[in-house]
Amino acid sequence: MNVFGHIGDASARQRLMKGIKRTLRPDGLYIMEVRSDRQLPYRADGGKDSSLLYSPYEVLDIFTDWKIKHFYYGEVERFEGKSHNGLGHVIQLAAYKTL
Repeated sequence: MNVFGHIGDASARQRLMKGIKRTLRPDGLYIMEVRSDRQLPYRADGGKDSSLLYSPYEVLDIFTDWKIKHFYYGEVERFEGKSHNGLGHVIQLAAYKTL
């Protein structure tokens, strides 16, 4: 599971997601929710540096050979303490590793 994984630039995210693909068992489930590349105009914290934000294309490109059960690119309202409140823009993915 990867929730708000603000991981370096695009090449670092690519390495992370490829590593996840390599290490998860066949039929394993990977779940992620990360701030999208449309996060900057929103006031919710988490995503003030555009280099840390994910593109839906980079996520779908990496997991194209997996069985995607859920994909969402859009707005969500979060109430998670002082730092993560309000409307934001996210990418959600739930995908099974295929054999």
